[in-house]
Amino acid sequence: MPEVLGKTDLTIPEALEILKKRAAEGELSELQTRALTYLEAFAKCSAENAKRLVEELVERGVEKEYAIMVVNIAPQTVDELRTILAGSSKTFTSEELAEIAELVAKYCGSSE
Repeated sequence: MPEVLGKTDLTIPEALEILKKRAAEGELSELQTRALTYLEAFAKCSAENAKRLVEELVERGVEKEYAIMVVNIAPQTVDELRTILAGSSKTFTSEELAEIAELVAKYCGSSE
């Protein structure tokens, strides 16, 4: 079993990018293949857009773990976004939520 050297939180698109690279290098295990299938089904944007969106959300005061959740879920409405951020230590105004929703649409919209 390989030694774990570190841990980092990733968005679904970032994890997908890693597994795709791994698949290109050689055969995946059954578990990795299942994970790849799942990630392909649920990635809502590119890994690069996911990284940029997390950075912008953190700059706007969203905690990183919540920023990752926002990217993974890619809420389409302010109400969905409000639900995701409800557990955050910061309270967001309706205007801030609308701005965040616009960012999500920009980076994870269907016109990627």
